[in-house]
Amino acid sequence: MSAPKYPLGFSAAHRRAICILLAALILYLGLRLMRDRTFIDDPQPIRALRQHELADRIDPNVADLPTLSALPGLGDKRAADIIAYRDAAARRDPSRPPFAKLEDLLRIRGIGYSMMLQLAPHLRFPESGTTAPATGPGE
Repeated sequence: MSAPKYPLGFSAAHRRAICILLAALILYLGLRLMRDRTFIDDPQPIRALRQHELADRIDPNVADLPTLSALPGLGDKRAADIIAYRDAAARRDPSRPPFAKLEDLLRIRGIGYSMMLQLAPHLRFPESGTTAPATGPGE
């Protein structure tokens, strides 16, 4: 058997071309690294510093139609029913909030126990049992 014509299967010209291509690739990647440098000094906190100031829960006694409609599974019709019930209850007894606790939502047609549980994480109710009477638009 005879010795291979080229060591490692490549001629000197092939090895030179591969070295030039590798040098060009390394130079290109080095330039990209220097140009598009990304630096993150500290990771973001898990909880925002002012998170407690966000309105993450709404009060159905004072929320408007678009806010109530945005609740998951509620929609425009049920939100309008909540507002209609709230306004009627405020006319009957303005000193008492129409929705003092979560179970009061069961008085609204179309809201059952499972819907009430679905809405629970998104709602808050007055702690003292009193709230300002709800007013409609233009009042």
